[in-house]
Amino acid sequence: MIDVKLSFGEEVFMRSVIKEARRAKAGMLVSFDHTEGRAVSGLAKKGLVLRIDRTRDVQITDAGAAWLEMATA
Repeated sequence: MIDVKLSFGEEVFMRSVIKEARRAKAGMLVSFDHTEGRAVSGLAKKGLVLRIDRTRDVQITDAGAAWLEMATA
């Protein structure tokens, strides 16, 4: 079980991934816009996503996929 405390913005972003992609798996690329940058940075620090340099994409990590799985259970 992933026991990570997310900020409101981080949780909103992760739930938007669920809404758009349903079952997101580790390695999946997800785009974000400039208004989600702060949330994405926080998620990257917590190891749930990996920010791809010079793009508006993040890659879901194993920990991120586990959090998404837990959130949909």
